[in-house]
Amino acid sequence: MNNQIELLQEQIGDIKKEIRRFEGQGVELEEKQRRMLEEIDDERSQATASADEYEEKTRATRKILDQCRAGRVVSFCPFV
Repeated sequence: MNNQIELLQEQIGDIKKEIRRFEGQGVELEEKQRRMLEEIDDERSQATASADEYEEKTRATRKILDQCRAGRVVSFCPFV
């Protein structure tokens, strides 16, 4: 009977260790996912800033081209 109790107590201890290990893996996985989401959000922010910058440059270039086509910026327009 004592052997059975000892064996069961050992199995309970092993199960508790395994539970703690799985809990630790869960916390580690959550932290890894959080870091990945932060990196993705940073990359998205940088891409948005770059896109905004290029859109502004495109608008400015179109404005100059429109002025060149209209003949308003003849001295400045390299296309005339």
